[in-house]
Amino acid sequence: MSSDSLETKCERKKIAKNCCNTKLHLTECSFSWTIDRYSSLVLRRNKTLKSSQFTAVGDNLKWNLEHYVYDDPYDNNQYVALFDLRVHLDGYENVEKYGTITGSAQISFMKPDGHKLETRNSDIDITPTKGPQSIFSFQISVVEVKEWTFQDELTIFCSVSYWKENDIVTTSSEQSPNRFEISESSLAQDFERCYLDDYFSDVTVSVKGKKYPVHKIILAIRSSVFNTMFRNKMQESRNNHIVITDIEQEPFEEMLHYIYTGKVTNIEESAFELLPAADKYDLIELKAMCEVVLCWKLSTDNAARILILADMHRADELKTFALQFIKENYASCEDFKNSEIWTVLTTSHLQLMKDMLAVFCEK
Repeated sequence: MSSDSLETKCERKKIAKNCCNTKLHLTECSFSWTIDRYSSLVLRRNKTLKSSQFTAVGDNLKWNLEHYVYDDPYDNNQYVALFDLRVHLDGYENVEKYGTITGSAQISFMKPDGHKLETRNSDIDITPTKGPQSIFSFQISVVEVKEWTFQDELTIFCSVSYWKENDIVTTSSEQSPNRFEISESSLAQDFERCYLDDYFSDVTVSVKGKKYPVHKIILAIRSSVFNTMFRNKMQESRNNHIVITDIEQEPFEEMLHYIYTGKVTNIEESAFELLPAADKYDLIELKAMCEVVLCWKLSTDNAARILILADMHRADELKTFALQFIKENYASCEDFKNSEIWTVLTTSHLQLMKDMLAVFCEK
């Protein structure tokens, strides 16, 4: 084939001999703080309430909220509530290495159904120094805040999104002036079409009564478990039919899509069901993706269930994160008030209970 005919199939793009690429690593984290019996606490004026510290996965910056009630200097019969978001760098040497921290923060009062009643936003632009620093403070009438409480509980949701100066990385490189650029991910698109259109499939997987025509070679390359199954001429390989009973159709389809394309379309909703499948079929990257999503989705309502899942499927990073989350939020973790979950933990996961006790005893 001549070079001219090749150019008709591949779009030639003008490429400079030298180029550079700038990447920004954005860090995000969020936190929910519920203050019980808020009306009683309001009467204890000049008392500062502090939330536990929260942090983003893999980041050193620690954040917390503080709440303070004091007499309104302009009205003797009114009180003012002060809400303060603070960042901590205690214990870290050479804090200047972080450079300027830039981003945005948001604090919201929430109803039990997640509806926002009041939201305050602020930009983040600080130069780190040792010790805690206030990001932003705002005042609001205690009477108004008390009107927002439900069953005398005040729930505050805080989210921060930021980057450090050294998170901006610029690299340069030299490129070949005769390079052709082929459309991105065409290989993944071809394999996805192969899966969707059932091209030359040679094995069928049945899940909950639905059959999926697939390809031995692709399953074997992507999963060591399927590789062993086909190499050892197991019954499934001889019959060209595999029956899977421990996964639902929707998460299986997500897993199959990942096997063919390396992508997951709905991982935020299916991570809990996908992680066991990824572990069973030795899909290491998919398992890691599920761990990250579940770390972000940890809440007081699901922490114990996620902890059990992580322990059962050797998701060590997720387990460590869940244990720490439970330690910091134990008083409000609804999972531990659920007798069914507590029974499962104490009867079927004794080693996990020991691990939890060890974390709780850490200083």
